[in-house]
Amino acid sequence: MRATIGIFGVGLLLGSAAALAAPDPATEIEGVYAWMSPGGALVNLVMDVYSGAPASARFSDSVEYVFHTRSMASSSSTSSVEEDVICTFDAQQKVSCWAGDSFVAGDASGTAGIESPDGLLRVFAGRRDDPEFWNRTGFDRMTSDIAQTKLTFATDSAGCPRFDAVTQAELVREVGSGANGGPARDDFAAKNVLALVVQVDKGILTRGGSFVAIYGAIHEKP
Repeated sequence: MRATIGIFGVGLLLGSAAALAAPDPATEIEGVYAWMSPGGALVNLVMDVYSGAPASARFSDSVEYVFHTRSMASSSSTSSVEEDVICTFDAQQKVSCWAGDSFVAGDASGTAGIESPDGLLRVFAGRRDDPEFWNRTGFDRMTSDIAQTKLTFATDSAGCPRFDAVTQAELVREVGSGANGGPARDDFAAKNVLALVVQVDKGILTRGGSFVAIYGAIHEKP
């Protein structure tokens, strides 16, 4: 059984003692993205790992990078079909990816990536600029104000904040501005990640219906 090291949005969950003590930055998910091609025939999937990746950064050869997908007729359907898109790397950074019956393997670091023989799966893997925008100044100011109760708020039954309209507007203002009220600055600018980019034929992921739920995870190799 595979041990789950990371799931996007949750972080480090379960792994070996060594992994928990000193996690490999190449197994720390920074972002997962999914969108359709303009014609609607292809699904684009991206998993970014290794925040601040240097030129020497490498994907881990001891894990599986997985896009878990579940297709169904609608969001309220009780039945669904799972289809995992699984990628692994060897010590030379050659990638192997599976999606349904499609398979591709090789050096995917070129801009065009590599394509499976049936043309239904394309993969790129390499170092790219971090696409996220994060204004650290505004975020820190907002969290500091909340911690110091400058911004008051009620909580719901689960203990989650419930902000009124005035407080929401103040939070948006603080997060959206930089130092001394100036323009927001992207603190992720010029920082890199390792990007695993997969383009897969929609038919592979929609056997259970046209509504598809997707999340990214990293598992130790079985």
